[in-house]
Amino acid sequence: MKNSKKFEVGKSAKSYKIKGLKKGKRYYVSVRPMKTHGGVTYKGILSKVKRVRVK
Repeated sequence: MKNSKKFEVGKSAKSYKIKGLKKGKRYYVSVRPMKTHGGVTYKGILSKVKRVRVK
């Protein structure tokens, strides 16, 4: 995705609130699990893109 931003969330988090979004604008969100073990970062499969409109 063009101009994408990255957010880190703790492993026990069920949701995450992104701040600074503009009202009425449409955003696209996807999720990728990541784990670091022994200095190596493992990346999971990227989720499907979800289209969200801010109320």
